[in-house]
Amino acid sequence: MNLSKASNLRDNIIDYLNDNYKNFQSFESIYLFGSVLDKQRYPTDIDILIVYSFYSNLLLDDVDKFRFNLQNKFKMSIDLTILSVDELKDTNFLKRIKKYYQIK
Repeated sequence: MNLSKASNLRDNIIDYLNDNYKNFQSFESIYLFGSVLDKQRYPTDIDILIVYSFYSNLLLDDVDKFRFNLQNKFKMSIDLTILSVDELKDTNFLKRIKKYYQIK
């Protein structure tokens, strides 16, 4: 696949996430990262970081729905990293990945 198709896919994923993140109230923040943001290659999966404040059944349900909807829409593997707000700070995850796009 060429790079313009990769760019279109990237834009479509970002648009979809921006339009649908409100459906997942248990997520404190959502970040897109990984190959989908690399303009030099076509992504092999969609890497998402979900940050939550409170662990709950609602969070687990939202994660399942989020993954299902995203995978169903884009027909790609979804790689979710799920961290609490404290874990995000303790691991410096965003500093380590350096390039990310914050959805929420």
